[in-house]
Amino acid sequence: MEARATHIRCIILAGGKGARLRSRVADLPKPMAPVDNRPFLELLLDQLEQQNIHDIVLSLGYKSEHIVRHFAERPRETQRLEFVIEDAPMGTGGAIRMAAERHPAPYYLVLNGDSFCHTDLQDFISSVYRSEFTNGMLAALQPDCSRYGKLTVHKHSGKVIMIEEKKPNAGPGLINAGVYFLSAEFLHKHCLQQGAFSFEQTAFPALVGGGLYAYTKAGPFIDIGIPEDYDFLCAHKEQFFPQREATLSALSE
Repeated sequence: MEARATHIRCIILAGGKGARLRSRVADLPKPMAPVDNRPFLELLLDQLEQQNIHDIVLSLGYKSEHIVRHFAERPRETQRLEFVIEDAPMGTGGAIRMAAERHPAPYYLVLNGDSFCHTDLQDFISSVYRSEFTNGMLAALQPDCSRYGKLTVHKHSGKVIMIEEKKPNAGPGLINAGVYFLSAEFLHKHCLQQGAFSFEQTAFPALVGGGLYAYTKAGPFIDIGIPEDYDFLCAHKEQFFPQREATLSALSE
């Protein structure tokens, strides 16, 4: 399993505009929204680095030059960053397809560049390997699933059985945290559509239908796409990035 894990490439979807954050953030790509004077995207990369994930493809779109310049001026010590830049918005599906075509690998860890889930990603990957399924996703427990839709997961196998549509007063439950472990075989079969398309609408039903493992030991989850959640992260970042906060505290002593 460890040998297989070395062949995983991480794709971060970081092409969003962040139009809903304009009241809080300057005209920057959404993943560059500052959290304690550091771009949110850097905090995602820190999580990956701490968990020995070093091969990263950043899928960029809106104002991509800001991200490229930022990491040219501040290179990562142990991570190799590759950039795939959209000429026009490709949607999540088109962005994943293009990144995978340009940087082939047997397996991909796919993350959204505007959300974070504090999780042992290596255990997530190992859990998918140990399951009867080839592909997996993080399932985060939320007190209210209204914004996301709710997952039904088989208690013993971990298989995703159903995904309910978003609805008011959905109550607590598991949601799709937007972190996937995907095989190249699946992408080659179900992400062939050219042009822009939504991974969630086009390919995700095939994931569920073919057997999708849900890793339910995910930690705190947050999506910075709306001002209220972005404000909450800025005020309570230690809830989501405890290892980084502990490191900074130790260095200051």
